[in-house]
Amino acid sequence: MTHSAKQAQSQSLGYELGQAVKILSLTQTDLMETVALEVNENPLLEEEFPGEVARDFSPESNVEASAPPPTLASHLLEQFCLEHTDNNEREIAHMIVHNMDEDGRLCLSLTEVSAATKQDFHLCQQVQEDIKGLDPIGCASDDLVDCLLAQARHMCEPGEIEILENMISHHLEGAAQGNQEQLAREMGLSVGEVAQAIQRLQQFHPKPGRLMSAHRTHYIVPDICVHKSGNELVVETSSEAKIPRLRITPNYGKILGKRATLPPRERAYMEEKLQRARLLVTSLEKRQRTILRLARRLVDYQRDFFLGDNPALLRPLTLKDMAMELGVHESTVSRASAGKYMLTPSSGILEFKYFFRRLPGNDGTEHIRSKILRLCAIEIPERPFSDKKIVELLGRGGISLGLKALTRHREALGIPPQKKRKMLAQKKNL
Repeated sequence: MTHSAKQAQSQSLGYELGQAVKILSLTQTDLMETVALEVNENPLLEEEFPGEVARDFSPESNVEASAPPPTLASHLLEQFCLEHTDNNEREIAHMIVHNMDEDGRLCLSLTEVSAATKQDFHLCQQVQEDIKGLDPIGCASDDLVDCLLAQARHMCEPGEIEILENMISHHLEGAAQGNQEQLAREMGLSVGEVAQAIQRLQQFHPKPGRLMSAHRTHYIVPDICVHKSGNELVVETSSEAKIPRLRITPNYGKILGKRATLPPRERAYMEEKLQRARLLVTSLEKRQRTILRLARRLVDYQRDFFLGDNPALLRPLTLKDMAMELGVHESTVSRASAGKYMLTPSSGILEFKYFFRRLPGNDGTEHIRSKILRLCAIEIPERPFSDKKIVELLGRGGISLGLKALTRHREALGIPPQKKRKMLAQKKNL
């Protein structure tokens, strides 16, 4: 094989791998958008519908496919790619924007992003900072403070930034309470300067990701459905999942069969479109196989949770652990779980990431949540603890927590409020 032939083969394999990785990462909404655009641009592709008879599909009859409105991820990625042509940076950006919650917060640490993409940590930092400056400003931030700081740096005049950075980083609670005189003393500023800074701060959006989705109603369609059959758990692709089925347009079969007689330029065009069409069809099939395989292993690993319907029964599990179980790279598990949802027998629709839990540490959020899980696991189902009681019990163990903070932790763990837990227990006893 000549050097040029080897180089061409290498480029082809690289494109195939990149396409498969991209398709696997997409949520259902992004996938539909990508497929609609590809069908519109590739005359050899068309979407196949159940029971449909093969139809004539010539260039003249190729009506433009209507793509769904852009998602937050696609909106950010489109802006990023306009300014960045480096493939490594684009890969990092893709990982970041597809691992944000609806508020626009980054759900992964940069260490995890670096490990999943095999890219330098400092390059990941730079890409994250660049994304924070895109519209809507503040997305891909680590927390509220990081989000507000990004908006201050990108939306304010140089003279305002220093005061706002100080207020956001060290006096955010005081600013929220609105005690301007006390805040002025603490910051060494005049009351007027503090008032002006607070007014500016109130123009920022604490959840910028929602600016992109405020005008749309979101319906989460599960990718996977889990149901009980006796003591067994059946895992299958959800009938609601809108997985596109594509095919090579039948009308072009004759042309492709005679492509050797076409002029060189037209023949190259048709062969390139045929390769892209086949690759997309293959990537879609591989995507579904990978997601289904991951879902089945998750359900098997977290079997106690599915049978017991109790978040306290969730076992510690990391992306790395699951990658070893499946014999794939950690980044494959990350892509296959990001933005994918599962319809469970008793807990409704849950994101795949819900089933990944770290071992609790000795302090911080993980430690607090592990204590909450344990308390809910030992409560009498018919007489579950109220939030106030949980706060009291945590306090006895040396953990000081307010009711609002407890609610946030409980909701993050997927634990329903007291009344709903009691209602679920009563239904089980019927």
